[in-house]
Amino acid sequence: MLLALGRAGGLDAGALQGWLAASPATSEFVRDVVPAYLGGDRMATFGLDRIVEELDSLTAFARAHGVPAGMAEVTAGVHAAALAAFGAVDGELLGMEYLAGGSPFSPVRPVEES
Repeated sequence: MLLALGRAGGLDAGALQGWLAASPATSEFVRDVVPAYLGGDRMATFGLDRIVEELDSLTAFARAHGVPAGMAEVTAGVHAAALAAFGAVDGELLGMEYLAGGSPFSPVRPVEES
């Protein structure tokens, strides 16, 4: 979502990733996964339908045991919406692609140098 907000605000996604990677907000995801995503890699090694199934199982288990799982429920909702939009295709980053308004079949979008 942060990348989509940055793009909507006119920020270059690659520059935003670089700023985040150099900030206290950095993580392995920001350093490794986001650049791969911006380079066109959708991590097509696991089906979106299976991701939704796994997240649904996790959130159902949490609810059954009274464990708060708000972030997991939101994540499950995003992936369910991506599944409805894109179908049962492979791509672990298609939730991000859905939020960015893209398509799993979009051509690779190269990262622009800043």
